Amino acid sequence: MRELFLPGRILLFSTGFVLLWVVSRYNYLLFHVLAEGFSIVVACLIFVLATRTYRFSGNSLLMFLGNAYLAVAIVDLFHTLAFKGMGVFPSNDPNTATQLWIAARYLESLSLLLATWLGNRLPWRIQFWGFLGVASLLVFVVMRTSLFPDCFIAGAGLTNFKIVSEYVISAILLTAMIHFWQIRDSVTPVIFWSLMLSMGTTILSEMAFTLYSDVYGVMN
Repeated sequence: MRELFLPGRILLFSTGFVLLWVVSRYNYLLFHVLAEGFSIVVACLIFVLATRTYRFSGNSLLMFLGNAYLAVAIVDLFHTLAFKGMGVFPSNDPNTATQLWIAARYLESLSLLLATWLGNRLPWRIQFWGFLGVASLLVFVVMRTSLFPDCFIAGAGLTNFKIVSEYVISAILLTAMIHFWQIRDSVTPVIFWSLMLSMGTTILSEMAFTLYSDVYGVMN
């Protein structure tokens, strides 16, 4: 049965990718909302799956990742709403959305790196409220203070902090991939390969995000 579903999944994701690419050629803002919306929904579903199955499976790793991805989804939601042209917040400065993107990726990569160590050591309620607090703090710092370093300057492009951060995040994710590979026998194949695919594609996207000078550009 798994062999029958695999081609269907590949076709589904390929079709979705092509459709998103076509949309991006005509309306980049709509493309961005759809792409980010999809990732936010997936992150929330990971949280729902983790909480719904924890009572029966006792999978502390999945529970930790579920809480982490809920926090990432919150920051990504604000990133999407703050994106240039959305008009949700008074400021239309592309720097805010870029800062939130970097904040979310740091949160995601560090959570993946620490998942196997902290997942077994912290009760799930502490994890939940801890991640919720971190997400809220990141959004507050970016949107209400000037403490978070600038990531994009209109007319100049990406800042050195943003570019260096993309490489640091990629290095963290690569380290996490190596760690998960070393403990792959203790993780279910579905979770293992899903994490490896997710981290691999995120690294590729982070590399692309070091190259753009326009938030509506093809590399973004």
